[in-house]
Amino acid sequence: IRSDQDRDISIRYSITGVGADQPPNEVYSIDPVAGKMFLRAHAVDMNGNQVENPIDLYIYVIDMNDNRPEFRNQVYNGSVDEGSKPGTYVMHVSAFDADDNTTANGMVRYRILSQTPHSPIPNMFTINSETGDIKVSQYTLIVQATDMEGNLNFGLSNTATALITFSGEVPENRVGLVVANLTVIDADQPHSPNWNAVYRIISGDPSNHFSMRTDPVSNDGMVTVVKPVDYEMNRAFMLTVVVSNQAHLASGIQSSLQSTAGVTISVQDVNEPPYFPTNPKSIRFEEGVPAGTGLTTFSAADPD
Repeated sequence: IRSDQDRDISIRYSITGVGADQPPNEVYSIDPVAGKMFLRAHAVDMNGNQVENPIDLYIYVIDMNDNRPEFRNQVYNGSVDEGSKPGTYVMHVSAFDADDNTTANGMVRYRILSQTPHSPIPNMFTINSETGDIKVSQYTLIVQATDMEGNLNFGLSNTATALITFSGEVPENRVGLVVANLTVIDADQPHSPNWNAVYRIISGDPSNHFSMRTDPVSNDGMVTVVKPVDYEMNRAFMLTVVVSNQAHLASGIQSSLQSTAGVTISVQDVNEPPYFPTNPKSIRFEEGVPAGTGLTTFSAADPD
């Protein structure tokens, strides 16, 4: 601030307002929402006479990018039905930034850093950079949130883990059902030994309730129920499936011999009828027993 009369007379400047000459003195006040400081400047002569109209001063506090985005959870769990079309919604991840969200300092953007496993293709999922929505096996994604509108050169970042599992369902006590299809991609000649896939369940099914077979047309792996499952005993199975080629890889090929995927099978409860544990039941009594005498008690059990 400066008065245009300071050429002719000596001017003394001062400010008034809360935090200046009003309690609490010598402390600025700030609008907690707008980030503005409101002050008023005065110009008076050496006798204290006002020589200019007071001027309102607006001081804006500029936010500094001094906070990293923080994910609300460090691990997110989601599921997607096998065979889901591209664009199918899977899950949502969310991060917050303590900086001003009306500036680039607090504008968070998301991206996928990595996917485990890399098969059948490295980029099985996409993430909306602004909302954090993930859209079309257990796959583990490392997701990153960056402020400064996603500028990796200047922004601060943080990461979280998103676990995504293929899911299928099977009614209890049913056999012969295909409960999940696994799709693989192989660049070799279709329907040749180099292309044909061989699937195996390597964990999650110690009692051998499921088997894997290959669809000869599509090369998909079909998870089939071969032994009845009981909802009351196992409500879900978490299988790990490995796939490899029917033929050995050519010498010199620098690639993994096999790939794995996680599959979660949920068992559906069905209404099972009650039954008598002892059937038939023998009853013995002496002749001449009076009418109304209790002979035995029948009890029934329900597996549900």
